[in-house]
Amino acid sequence: MIGEWLSRALEKLPLHKLPPSAAYALTFNVLLFLFMTFLFASDTKIQGFPNAWDYRFMVAVNVAVFAIGVWDAWTRR
Repeated sequence: MIGEWLSRALEKLPLHKLPPSAAYALTFNVLLFLFMTFLFASDTKIQGFPNAWDYRFMVAVNVAVFAIGVWDAWTRR
């Protein structure tokens, strides 16, 4: 059920407009962000990971990768 919803959601994302490297980086960042959110919400630590600074850094990386991908897609028009 969740897998079907996730596959439908991924099909609707306009990843075909991004260059392959940006699409892979964005997909990896989102999956890592979801994993860190799950660990943070369940208060699970794996040798001290994730702490608050790891989470803040991951948010900054996600914003940067998304902005670079959008900028690259915008300049390719």
